[in-house]
Amino acid sequence: MALTLLRHTITAAPTGTVYGQLDVELAASAAEDLELAVSNLAIQPDLIISSPLQRCLKLATFLSEKINIPVETDARLMELHFGEWEGKRWDDLAGPALDFWMQHYVTVAPPGGESYQDLANRVKEALDFYVNVAENQEVVWVTHLGVARAVKAITGEFSLENSFGWKLPFGTAFTL
Repeated sequence: MALTLLRHTITAAPTGTVYGQLDVELAASAAEDLELAVSNLAIQPDLIISSPLQRCLKLATFLSEKINIPVETDARLMELHFGEWEGKRWDDLAGPALDFWMQHYVTVAPPGGESYQDLANRVKEALDFYVNVAENQEVVWVTHLGVARAVKAITGEFSLENSFGWKLPFGTAFTL
């Protein structure tokens, strides 16, 4: 399996908002952003798997309509769940709880959320599944930065602790 991860395009969430698994809308520039993301995709996928969150599903559906193959959704490709912090501004969360999480995010979950290790475990489960199901196919995952970082760590490019600094711009892709 050849796997390409395509990050969703820019959202309408205000800058500095923790949105994790909140189902936020795409930005007003979505039509142009979707077109650019798809036009820059360097492969012709056989299979499109998307996070069910609309910011990914809209891009996956746009790609699907361009190349005439269906989209499948997989909840394991959703962003990190920030629990009670979702919908709040990072600046409003400043304090001991956020400081502790920032120092231990791999193993500690935000209140009601999941740790980065939890995210990596479900992404690894999805990766193992699709390696077996789509053995000789070009697969695109339309997903989130946290998932992309976890894949980089799972495949040995970074440790989980060091992958948080890696960036993937909105609407761009990388292939393993």
